[in-house]
Amino acid sequence: MELVELLRKDLKENVAPLAVFTLITGMANAALISFINTGAEYVTNDQVSHRVFLLFLISLMIYILGKRYVAMRSAVLVEAILNKIRYRLADKIRHAELATLEARELPLLRPAGRIPLRCPTSPRV
Repeated sequence: MELVELLRKDLKENVAPLAVFTLITGMANAALISFINTGAEYVTNDQVSHRVFLLFLISLMIYILGKRYVAMRSAVLVEAILNKIRYRLADKIRHAELATLEARELPLLRPAGRIPLRCPTSPRV
């Protein structure tokens, strides 16, 4: 539920086209499986069906294009949400009162490396 709330709060764009393309891509995927099975049945009976092959190519093209669109569009939407979260966090940090931490000379951030990172107002070690 937290993901749905996050999407509702931070995503102002309409996601209906993305949902429609996702459904179309799923149907094309199901059609691919069906055409593969039908083509295999024709091959076992020593027959060739150009119609099934053409339908397979069309559904493959729809699947590839739909999947590509959905992946690119969803990546753009997720990046937009992450940017909004980053801006909110940076704004909260910018407006935070850090006097207590600076008075204690505690490190604000501790990197993964060996060199400790000190507050900007603390003397250099």
